[in-house]
Amino acid sequence: AIAVLLILMGFLFQFINSAQRLWTASEKTAAVFAQAQLSLQLLEKDLQASLFSNEADDPGHAMLMGGSSDKLFFFTQDSAAGGDVGTYLVMYTWNENVLTRYVWDGIINDRPAHYFYGLDPALDPAEVNISDILSILSALEGDPDKGCVLATGVSAISIESPPGTDLTEEEEEEEEEENSLFFFTALPKVLKITLTLYDAKAVQAVEETETGEEAVEQKIAETARKFSKIVFLR
Repeated sequence: AIAVLLILMGFLFQFINSAQRLWTASEKTAAVFAQAQLSLQLLEKDLQASLFSNEADDPGHAMLMGGSSDKLFFFTQDSAAGGDVGTYLVMYTWNENVLTRYVWDGIINDRPAHYFYGLDPALDPAEVNISDILSILSALEGDPDKGCVLATGVSAISIESPPGTDLTEEEEEEEEEENSLFFFTALPKVLKITLTLYDAKAVQAVEETETGEEAVEQKIAETARKFSKIVFLR
């Protein structure tokens, strides 16, 4: 009877252990999905509220909209502080495996929040003060009160506009620079956002055990999930 009981307890222990591992994995996957859902929905909302417009068939005040290899900035009608109505610069950055959203609704570098208002993206690039723009974006990114972390464990992100222009890559004709910018000269009608996330907590746990780079890369590949969203701007 004791032997049978031990055998049954062994099977029961294996069943409980497997169920616990499955439950833990499901919780971690749900956390990754929640971060992706929040990031994509907020990015869609900001893009659809952008005020960029300078096409012949859609006249309006032209707004600057652009980015670089690790950021995207544009204007939206909502601020982070209580949803006040206005024109606010919004910037998304993805570096060090973290996706962060910044809102410029105050004075930075002695510039008002509406400094970018009226800068026409159709202007000759020589007429745009790139260094000034970079300085403001850098100051915005360096202010912890302006940023909000949306997702951790970001291994890749791309924003494409049909017929497949990847906005996260610089043009081949231009020399690659760390802070080089691109600008929209027309408002894209459709954007495809692809976000790849992994379980940052699980990877951190592996890193703390000092099992080596191979184990870390394996855990990243094991927990990575790719999410895509089509955003219709108008």
